[in-house]
Amino acid sequence: MKAYWINTTAKKITAVEYEGLTALQHMVSGYIELAKAWPTGDVMFVNEEGLLFQHDGRGWFRLAGIDRPFYGSGVVVGREVGDTDKTEPPRITLEELERDVEFLSDDQARAWAKANASDPAVMFIDLKTGESETMASVGELFQAAPPTKPKE
Repeated sequence: MKAYWINTTAKKITAVEYEGLTALQHMVSGYIELAKAWPTGDVMFVNEEGLLFQHDGRGWFRLAGIDRPFYGSGVVVGREVGDTDKTEPPRITLEELERDVEFLSDDQARAWAKANASDPAVMFIDLKTGESETMASVGELFQAAPPTKPKE
């Protein structure tokens, strides 16, 4: 099946063939989370724990129309085919996706986080009542110190 891989390490978007969920998880380096759905049925997945790993060098990107940046790579696939694990090719073109993706430096992502420090980053929402509870703000996630090697 065809997908577009947003590779933040290489700062490049490529058309790839994939075989199922495991391949998608490999492309985003973890469990997938829906980050964007287009009216055409195309969807973008990212690593659901991306912001928790923001210090390991994978890189950042932002998608036009979505204010927040994503950490690590993303993958875009087309509409699911029936009740299967297969997808159609994405309807968005590679050129359109390249136009809509902006790769960011750590400094650019941190500037965004500073400007949006009080916004919720991790929330639980009760689907029955609609009540929500913020577990962590953007500022709290970005204030976490990066892992360091012990001094010798």
